[in-house]
Amino acid sequence: AKISENVCNKTITISAGHLVNASAGTLIYSELVSQLLKCLVLLKSINIINVAKLYSNLSIKEVYKTAIYYKKFPIYSVWSEFFSRTPALLIAFLTAKYFGQELLGNYVLCVSILAVPSTLIQNTVIEAFAPRLAMAKHNDKHIYLLERIYGRLVILSIFPFIAIGMFSEILFPFIFGSKWVSAG
Repeated sequence: AKISENVCNKTITISAGHLVNASAGTLIYSELVSQLLKCLVLLKSINIINVAKLYSNLSIKEVYKTAIYYKKFPIYSVWSEFFSRTPALLIAFLTAKYFGQELLGNYVLCVSILAVPSTLIQNTVIEAFAPRLAMAKHNDKHIYLLERIYGRLVILSIFPFIAIGMFSEILFPFIFGSKWVSAG
């Protein structure tokens, strides 16, 4: 689902940039379509019988009780999300103000392309590896397991970044057009 979401989002964005004059609306629509595709992929794997069973056991009282029990989670996650996104926003505003929107566009494209390999690898590993890590934590072997995973992630991540670094001057104009040579 994550791979289809990312591929769909980037494909629509890049295609719109090549075919029409891309705008903020294009980015919003590509995000919307990619989220819908992700939902469809996830819905395909849901068993209808399990959904019916879930709704038959659902009560408003239980939902309310659970929301009260976990009420601190949004309080902490909002601040965490705010502080994790603030540096990127500051960089965007300051770059646009002092260096112009053209350089900001090149920077954003470069950062988003560099984020693709690590995001795909990281999300895949986290989703597949979280249960094993939880079991290792209970057995007090989580540090060894994390060190092994870190080493493997470094090895997996090096090759895409080397390829991007070596061939970006050729790939960026070919994929994104001649206007994006400086981003490469």
